[in-house]
Amino acid sequence: MTIQYKHKYTWHKCGDFLNILLVLFLSACSDYERSIYDPNSPNYIGDKYVPIEIQTIDKILNGGETPDSVKVQAAVVATHTRGLLLSDETGYILVNMEGESGDTRHTASDDVTRSANSYAEGDVVTVEGVVTSDAGLLQFPSTSKIQKVGTAEVVHPEPEVWNGAAFYYYFDNISVRYVKYTGVLSKEDDGYIVTVSDSAITAVGQITYPASDLINANDEGKKVQVIGYAIGYTDDKYVKMMATFVERVIDETAVAEAIDLGLSVKWASWNIGATKPEGYGGHYAWGETEVKDNYDWSTYKWSGGSRDMMTKYCTDSSYGTVDNKTVLDPEDDIAHVKWNEGWRMPTLDEFKELQDNCFWEWSSINGVDGYKITGPNGNTIFLPAVGYRNGTKVYYRSSRGYYWLGTLSESYNGYAYRLYFGSDGYAWGSGYRYYGHAVRPVKE
Repeated sequence: MTIQYKHKYTWHKCGDFLNILLVLFLSACSDYERSIYDPNSPNYIGDKYVPIEIQTIDKILNGGETPDSVKVQAAVVATHTRGLLLSDETGYILVNMEGESGDTRHTASDDVTRSANSYAEGDVVTVEGVVTSDAGLLQFPSTSKIQKVGTAEVVHPEPEVWNGAAFYYYFDNISVRYVKYTGVLSKEDDGYIVTVSDSAITAVGQITYPASDLINANDEGKKVQVIGYAIGYTDDKYVKMMATFVERVIDETAVAEAIDLGLSVKWASWNIGATKPEGYGGHYAWGETEVKDNYDWSTYKWSGGSRDMMTKYCTDSSYGTVDNKTVLDPEDDIAHVKWNEGWRMPTLDEFKELQDNCFWEWSSINGVDGYKITGPNGNTIFLPAVGYRNGTKVYYRSSRGYYWLGTLSESYNGYAYRLYFGSDGYAWGSGYRYYGHAVRPVKE
C-alpha cells in the first residue's frame, strides 16, 4: 500500500513564518470549534480543550478494544455503502458509518449529516471514537466522529490469489487482506455472495453493501472475478468483502455473427467477450488485448508510465517515440487477436458511415439499455450501454456506452478515437488510450 498525503493547508512562501503561525492557529481553532459543535466530545472538558493525540493504526490494533476515545488520521482505501476502510501504512482499520437501522452520524466540523457515500478512495480523514470488535476485527463504530482533512494517492497492494481452501484458512487467521478469487455470483438481502468451488471445497465470499456501480445485476448466476479487502467473517462461513473490482469472467472465444447492414463492412452481432447482443463483454485499453484490474497510464502497454512517453502509435516527438502509426497493427487489435477470421476494430470512417446511414433508436433488450441500429437494408445490431473503466472502477454502466475505434486521434497522441453515446444522443470523439472501453468488431 502506497499512500502520499496532500495536506489541506498550503502556503506560497514556505519561509513566511507569520503565514505558518496563522495556519497553525487556524488548525487549532478548527479543533476547538469542532468541540463546541459536539458537547459530548471527550476533548472538551469544562471550559478547557484537551486534544487527543493522533495514534498509528498498528498501535490501536495492538491495544485491542479501547474504553476511551482514540484518534487516527488515515487514507480511505476502500468503501461500501455503510463504511470505510482506512490505512496509514501501519495497518488497516474499519469505520462503521451507518448502523443496522440506517442511522447516519454528524461530522464534528460542520454538523452536516453524512453517510459513507460522502467519502471516496483517497480521502484523508481523522476518526475519533471508542474502538470495538466486529466480525473478528477491530473497528470504529458509527458513533465515532469523522472529518475529511485532505487527499492522498492510494495504490492497492498486489492481491493474494485465493482458492476454496484459503477461505477456511482465513477463519483461523483473521486480518484485513487484499485478495482475488473467482466464483459464481448470486444476490443476497444486503449485497451479493460469490460461491467458490474447488473440487470438494466450497467457500463463500460476501460482498457487503456494495456501491451501486460495482456489480452488474445481469451477471447473477455467472462466474465473476472479485478483487478487494477481506474484512472479517459472518456466521462462521462467509468471508466479508469490501470489494474494489467485480467483473464477469468473459468468454473471448465466442465469435459473433457478421451482420450485413448494407454498409461497406459487416458489423459483429455482439462485443468481444460477450455471447449475446446485449452482453457487455470486456473492457480493453486501446491497443491492448487483455482485460485488466486497473486502467491508468502506469499499466498501459504503450506508455513508459506517462502519457507523454508513448512507445508505439506516436506521430509527435513531444509525446514519445515517433513511428507515425495511426491505425492499430493486427497484433494489437483485440478483434483480430481473439477472433481472427478477418475481424478487426472499426475505423473512424466506418463509424461515421454507421452514424450517417443508419437509424439509431434507444431501446432495451432483456433489461439492458443501449442503441438498436437499423441499416439501410433493414438489418439491425444492438450496442449495449457498457460504461467505461478508469482505474479500478466502472463509470456510467447501463447509462452510457463507450467503444474503441482502431484509429489514433489526430489532436493528441495520448488519445484514440471512440464512439460514445447515451439516451440523449451519440457521437464520435477522443478518449485517453488507457481507458477501458468495449470493442464491437467489423469485417469485410
